[in-house]
Amino acid sequence: MRIQKGYGLEAATVLRSMIKAGAEAFVVVMNNPAGKPLLSPDTQHLAERLDAAGEAVGILLADVVVIGARDSGCISLRAEGIVGATEWVVRG
Repeated sequence: MRIQKGYGLEAATVLRSMIKAGAEAFVVVMNNPAGKPLLSPDTQHLAERLDAAGEAVGILLADVVVIGARDSGCISLRAEGIVGATEWVVRG
C-alpha cells in the first residue's frame, strides 16, 4: 500500500488493507518531510494507534521505520521500544 505525498495516513485505512491481504504482520515505512530520520509527536501518535489497532484485530505491527533523505539513515520505532513485537513466533 502506498500513500501519495500530501495524504494523511490513518490507522483504519492501513488495517483495512492488511485485513484484505490476510496479513499476519506489517511494517510501515515513512519518510520525514524535513529529510531527517526524526520521531515527531504525530509519527509517534500514529504508530501507537496502528499498534493498538493491529493488536485489536490480531495483526502484528512489526515496526514503523522513519527514513530521512539520502545517506541520513533511519529510525526504528520498534528498536526505540515504542511499537512492535517484543517476541516473534515462527509458524512452521
